[in-house]
Amino acid sequence: MSISNTRDLFAAPVIAVLATSVCVSAQTTWYIDDDAPGDPGPGDPLISDPLEDGTSAHPFDAIEEGIIAAADGDTVMVLDGTYTGVGNRNLDLTDRPITVRSENGASACTIDCEHLGRAFVFNYPGDASGTTIEGFTIINGSAWGALYTTASGNPTVADCVFSANEGGALVARGQGVMVIGCAFADNTAGDGGAVYIDCNTTAEFTECTFTGNTAANGGAVFNEFFAVEATFSSCVFDDNSATNGGAIFNGREMTLINCAFTANSASSRGGAFYNGYLVGGVSPEFTGCTFSYNTAGDSGGAVYNHLQGIIAMQECSFTGNSAEIFGGAIRSHDGGSLVLTGCDFLRNDGWGGGAIYCHTGGEQILTNCAFRGNVGSPYGGGAWFLGCYPKITNSVFCGNTATSHGGGLLLESLDSSDVVNCTFSANQAPTGRGLYLLFGGLEAANSICWDDEMLLYGSAAVTYSDVQGGYAGDGNIDADPLFVQAPDPGADEEWGTEDDDYGDLRLQAGSPCIDAANNDAVPEEVATDLDGNPRFVDDPDTDDTGLGDPPIVDMGSYEFQVSDCPADLNGDGVVDVIDLLAILGAWGPCPECPEDLNDDGVVDVIDLLEVLGAWGPCS
Repeated sequence: MSISNTRDLFAAPVIAVLATSVCVSAQTTWYIDDDAPGDPGPGDPLISDPLEDGTSAHPFDAIEEGIIAAADGDTVMVLDGTYTGVGNRNLDLTDRPITVRSENGASACTIDCEHLGRAFVFNYPGDASGTTIEGFTIINGSAWGALYTTASGNPTVADCVFSANEGGALVARGQGVMVIGCAFADNTAGDGGAVYIDCNTTAEFTECTFTGNTAANGGAVFNEFFAVEATFSSCVFDDNSATNGGAIFNGREMTLINCAFTANSASSRGGAFYNGYLVGGVSPEFTGCTFSYNTAGDSGGAVYNHLQGIIAMQECSFTGNSAEIFGGAIRSHDGGSLVLTGCDFLRNDGWGGGAIYCHTGGEQILTNCAFRGNVGSPYGGGAWFLGCYPKITNSVFCGNTATSHGGGLLLESLDSSDVVNCTFSANQAPTGRGLYLLFGGLEAANSICWDDEMLLYGSAAVTYSDVQGGYAGDGNIDADPLFVQAPDPGADEEWGTEDDDYGDLRLQAGSPCIDAANNDAVPEEVATDLDGNPRFVDDPDTDDTGLGDPPIVDMGSYEFQVSDCPADLNGDGVVDVIDLLAILGAWGPCPECPEDLNDDGVVDVIDLLEVLGAWGPCS
């Protein structure tokens, strides 16, 4: 039976009810109950209460009856139950600015499409403005989208559960849609197992969950090239799967804020996110997102970026993602660009590029990022840039491992890469433990490479840096940087495992790296260090040995912060057990050491009492 014929089936009796009702003009809520006390055919919308009029005493028994009866602004209230059959599927809400909602939420009210169509539809060229669907579980849809819209306007879908729909849960091809607090679970489709966005649509998803959805492309979401923009805020993507883009396949602009991607998988590329549909560049933006334990059978354990796509990420974290081939966390190639700020990469692994692999890419800018415990087997434990020219600033590479080349950072580029104010420590590889330039150019400045190795071929210039074993160049030194705490691989003596201790690579007072670097090497847009503290701070107790007008920048990714509380020995703004341990570690005669807080040449109980007296945050 067609949708129009279904509506005709219910229209005549509903119109008759409205014509004879004395209170219809005052009624704004229409009640639906599939098994009301006066209904001689519970669960069968074709056998009805002879007195049904949509009131709470004599409710309609099909949702469509309420939709037909409702005037603009009215509410169709659907009571608890499972709604099946004619009049409870293929519900046309085009040009109906009403609210259709359940009485007690999705857990108590189900629309079962019985594999015979969809639940709701908004048709072109109609309007969906002012329409709200709220509080339903929608299952067993078999059309393209259990909820389908091609209309203008932005309907709202809130607090619904879409489960086990074939052909996807939501297809948005109209002007837009707003989805709030909905759950999408175990839906399937060719593209976009849960959601397909297309045709100049602007879609907004807030506090939604996507779990166990599957598709060829975009296990949870497929954002078509012809869409306008999709925004996801505080959404969770868990255990979705696809050939490409385990959670999302993106071909248009997209904004993701505070979203979590966990245990999604792609048999080919982009375990969580695949970016790039047509040549021309697609520019998604991520803020505060987490990517954990996503996998790819080929490349990009969490994220795959190509075809001139430009991915911008701020304050995002990548933990335990893996790829069988390239880019345990991220692969970017074919002109793809990365702009990463404040991102953290922990224990990701891939054949090449444990955290990041870039091949013939566009602009690669990494600022205030940390690479710890990542594994490349065999190449580029932390990151591998091949034919890409990264600019890396204020970043840490610590405890990463490559089984062959480039434990921390592997560079192979015909042009020049920039590494400024970075710290390399305790990275592992048979060749090029820390920073390994196989060929191409490199300008490294203001950096620290300690308990590590710089192996540089090609054209390399290293200046104002602290390199263990020494390296020729202006301002370079070979001296213990005095990290607050040295890294340690833990009891298993193996980096890349959960017992790793990545130490504290901030500088202690008295470090030779303080006020010893080159101000001119710091990019103009960089004003803070890896902690977000001011990048240029003068230590009055340290002679300026660097280059520029005071204050002189420090070497490494952390700027030594001068504290008004001398008991804060590591300069983190808190007097705590770390400072106490520093006192105990320096116990005894110690002239001119920072732990001698009263400058009497001995670290003793007086200094210990000063730490205890200043315990807590520095004021």
